[in-house]
Order: sequence, then structure tokens, then C-alpha cells
Amino acid sequence: MKKLNIIILLIILILIPISPHINNNSIKTKTSLVTKIGISNHLKLFKDDNIGYINIDKINLKEKLYSIGNKKNNVEENVTILRDSTFPNNINSTMIIAAHSGTGKIAYFKNLDKLNIGDEVNLIIKDKKYNYIIKNKWEEKKTGSIRFPMIKQKQLILTTCSPNKDNYQLIINCTIKE
Repeated sequence: MKKLNIIILLIILILIPISPHINNNSIKTKTSLVTKIGISNHLKLFKDDNIGYINIDKINLKEKLYSIGNKKNNVEENVTILRDSTFPNNINSTMIIAAHSGTGKIAYFKNLDKLNIGDEVNLIIKDKKYNYIIKNKWEEKKTGSIRFPMIKQKQLILTTCSPNKDNYQLIINCTIKE
């Protein structure tokens, strides 16, 4: 069974495009976690249940994060790492995390709009802490993708539905705290 899983993973690796698509000084990645952190790390992530936490003290948020391949990594149950993310252990990484806002028990990002430029967001991934500072926030029409500036620095993108406008999404861009 392990050999079959490894063969399937290798086939997936061959089929996954590995270059980012750049459009109008924005990045819309088509890469996978596998291409960014390597096969051995990827296999470890699939074995683990929770790989870390997102912690935002200002809005009293501390939620578990699950690996991209984990069935618990979905917006209908949890805070979700989007599949185009690159983990912060990589140079110039971009973590993209989404969750519901509004009301209800899965509205983890219901207070995301209360964050301001300069506020701090922390990720703990595999027992390593990454501190980010909010640099910008905006709303844009929902199109099925998120556009954000490509920078030569580790960044974290948080997104949820806009609390103010129908069919818009709130995007918060954070960079690693030096």
C-alpha cells in the first residue's frame, strides 16, 4: 500500500505545473506544496493531523492549521491553507489562508475587518513561529482568484468575504516581521 501511495504521489508530481503565472504585477500561483517543500516534507505533512496554528491576539483568534492534503483543510470546517501557498520555511514564501466570516461556529474570520495596518499575525508551523505585520488591506470583487503584489519577502495573505459589500472579498497582506 505504501508503494502504491508513493507511485501515485510521483505521478501527481509529474502532472503538476511548477511555474507561477504572473499578471499585472500580481501573482496567481499554480504551484503545489510538493514543488516548494520537496517530497520528503510533503509526505510528513500528509501523516500529521494538525501542522500548526494561526494566532491573532487583537481579535482573539487561535485556530489549528492542517496540511494542504488533509481532509480537515477545508473552508467548510476550518481555517484553510489554500493550495497555491508556499510555506514560510521557503525563501519569499506566500502563505494564503482563508476562512468564513459572518456568523456561525465556522466564521473564524468574522473579525478580520477589525485588523489595521501594523497589527501582528502569527503562524506556528511545525513548532516554528513566524511573526507577520499587516502592510495593506483592501476589498476586491470575487472572481475565484486573489490578486496581490509580488514581493521579495515572506508574506501572508488572509482572505474572507467582505463584511461591507456583497460579492466582494477582504484581503489582508502581511509581511514577515524582521
